[in-house]
Amino acid sequence: MTASAVFFLIMGVGLIFLPEEIGSLLSGSSAVSAIVLQLAGATYFGFAMINWGAKGVLLGGIYGRPITAGNFAHLLVGTITLVKAAFGAEGYYLWILGACYGVFAIWFGLALYTHPKDAQ
Repeated sequence: MTASAVFFLIMGVGLIFLPEEIGSLLSGSSAVSAIVLQLAGATYFGFAMINWGAKGVLLGGIYGRPITAGNFAHLLVGTITLVKAAFGAEGYYLWILGACYGVFAIWFGLALYTHPKDAQ
């Protein structure tokens, strides 16, 4: 949970405070894309706060399952989207980001679909 919280925090703070720079890196900057990137940054920041607060919770248990399911859904869709986009993009940054997403998606998927007693 701590690693995912730090990962989302870095993504969120970067998108909140540097949306134009990141937007121009990705495609081309516009006012609308800067707003969308800042909203995405707010979402990442929210995930970071949730994951940081839940780092002591038993994942997959009755109270930790919604946190695990939300993280897994976000990371799985993000992995698929990033890998699909990486095939048509120049550079390697989408591959690296997709790999990070994939590692966290696998981890949260295992936490979601494995009984907590089996993991101990």
